[in-house]
Amino acid sequence: MQAHRKSEWRKIFSFSHQYLKKQRLQFVGILAILALGSILTSVTPYIWGEIIDEIALGHVHRLLRWLGLYLLIAFSTVGMSCLEEYWGSKLNYKVETEIKQQLLKKALYLRCKELDALDTGVLVSRIVSDASEVITFVFEVITSAVTIVVNIAAALFFSFRISVPLSAVSLGFIPLSIFSNIMFKRAYRVLSKLQKKYGDALSSFHIDTLGHIPEIKAYCLEEERTEKYQKLIQEGWFLQKKQLFLGNRTAAVSTLIGSASTAATLILSAHLIARGTFTLGGMVSFQRYIDKLTGAVASLLQMNYSAQSAAVAVDRMLELQSMSDEMMEEAVPCAARKISRLEFQRVFFRYQEERYVLNGVSFSIRCPGIYALVGENGCGKTTVLKLIMQYYPIVSGHILLDDLPAEKMPVKTLRKSIGYYSKDVYIQNASLFENLIMGSQYDPDRQGMGALEEICAGVGLSDLIQKLPDGLMTQMGENGKLLSSGQKQKIAMARALLDDASILLFDEITSDLDGDAEKAVLSMMRKLAKSKIILFVTHRVQSVQMCDHIMVMEQGAIVAYGLHTDLLVTSERYRSLFEEWSK
Repeated sequence: MQAHRKSEWRKIFSFSHQYLKKQRLQFVGILAILALGSILTSVTPYIWGEIIDEIALGHVHRLLRWLGLYLLIAFSTVGMSCLEEYWGSKLNYKVETEIKQQLLKKALYLRCKELDALDTGVLVSRIVSDASEVITFVFEVITSAVTIVVNIAAALFFSFRISVPLSAVSLGFIPLSIFSNIMFKRAYRVLSKLQKKYGDALSSFHIDTLGHIPEIKAYCLEEERTEKYQKLIQEGWFLQKKQLFLGNRTAAVSTLIGSASTAATLILSAHLIARGTFTLGGMVSFQRYIDKLTGAVASLLQMNYSAQSAAVAVDRMLELQSMSDEMMEEAVPCAARKISRLEFQRVFFRYQEERYVLNGVSFSIRCPGIYALVGENGCGKTTVLKLIMQYYPIVSGHILLDDLPAEKMPVKTLRKSIGYYSKDVYIQNASLFENLIMGSQYDPDRQGMGALEEICAGVGLSDLIQKLPDGLMTQMGENGKLLSSGQKQKIAMARALLDDASILLFDEITSDLDGDAEKAVLSMMRKLAKSKIILFVTHRVQSVQMCDHIMVMEQGAIVAYGLHTDLLVTSERYRSLFEEWSK
């Protein structure tokens, strides 16, 4: 148990040290103020004893001197406390923010296979809650340690100075208090892990429910969600009852020991006062120093309980930090690279331990144009696009961009060179203008607004812009709640027109458009295809007919390749798909 406790503390401070060392000067200043304030405060019980004795003796002049000293210390400590609280809060916020930024950055750069294994609620909890809990704990421990050390030293010094017999009796109860608290440590450790797990589940439920209310309504799941929430609340109350029970049991034992200690010291004090070897002021001072000593010991024990929860939070953050990322070349500025050839050479791929999604996919695209990838749902079309973007590593085979394997190209350079647009369009909680130029190098000050307005007109967004209260500057709301799915797809097409990429990947980008809107978008796509390679996943009749080349997928492999008119004759698989789409 002792070794485990040491490992908890070592883990917490090892994690925190990398962030705190950057602020060591500010930290030393805060600790110096704390130490001075604690030293001054530790003298006050002794002063109170002297004040009481001077009142009893009627020494007015001495009483006023002691009162003046007491007031000076009181005002000084208040000033230092305010200064320490301000600097401490500022430093705490700075360090906590740095950790959260690093965790968020790590989450953004995680490989997709790692993200697939993480629940969104858990991820949010690790970034938001765990970082705050650990740094708050560390700051409290370090700052409290100064106060605790000073209080223990002062209490021992002054208590023995006041009365050796009383000190011996009081200190005899402290080991009992320590032992009783150690007894509850294991229960607190188990409870802390359960509470963390419950917090993750509750966070995930809130995200899953509140983020999908329309879908819940569509499936009439209101009652099911309510019942599930009720079960979660009951589970939370069960854990809270366990915490209350443990807390009350700990408090009861602690109170019993403390009361016994107080009673013993009061009886002995009364005996010493009756003999004339002790004073009332001395008794008051002594009791206050013993209270400081027991309070300091209790704080140390409480730190152990808090350390268990903080250690769990550190484990969770370290787990996130240990996950593999995409090794972005952040320090090196990168721009889009001209790519004129895209080739798959017998590519095999599967998600986790599932069956193979791609079974030896091979194709070669060597010139600008529109290339369609068609097939039934689940045949691997979207997976092909995600592999081109290097969201997942392939099992075997090669993906070539010109003559360079895709995995050898820096990830940022690759994604600036290849644009990926799906039917699930990402809309930021920002203005329409910001959403349109997202990810592009478009500069309205240099290029003017005319080019953007022309693009918006071409994809059919002009009417929307005119209807919005602030035009292009209108905020789109969370997840683009002001937009229909068709409008979102038009925004995606506008982004593609602003994209410097030489390869554009479109995944069902026209699926929610009406016939006229689809025709306008396809017309814009045709213009893009004069200088870019477009790989287009679609099941729309109008879309597939305008493609230059069509690749037919079935069970994770390319089974046919050619022109639309040729495939209607040569490929039964394509012909059946086209007939199904035409219904």
